[in-house]
Amino acid sequence: MAHKGRVNSIAFSADGSLLASGGSDQTTRLWSVREGREIFAASHGSDVFDVAFSPDQRSVFSAAADGVVRRLPVQTNDALAQAGRQITRLPQAEECVEFHLEQQAVCVAASAR
Repeated sequence: MAHKGRVNSIAFSADGSLLASGGSDQTTRLWSVREGREIFAASHGSDVFDVAFSPDQRSVFSAAADGVVRRLPVQTNDALAQAGRQITRLPQAEECVEFHLEQQAVCVAASAR
């Protein structure tokens, strides 16, 4: 399965084996690079502007137009976990999610629309 519409962001895992993508179809998707297949797709409820792997590579974070940031576990067969956990919701659209490599911190940039 592929995104339906524009892909807004992609990120590779540190070892290059996984690819995360987020798009205007309101989904975050995780892909196996080696096998060329989708591992799972998670609905976000709004256009996904950015995706990033956590420094430990165990999670993918996504930032969306509705101000929601979600954490998606990478290694899971649990459908509920694949839906992701909402981390925060800001009043503006979130456009960027990034990590501090030495800290357990995530930074989110939002527009002032």
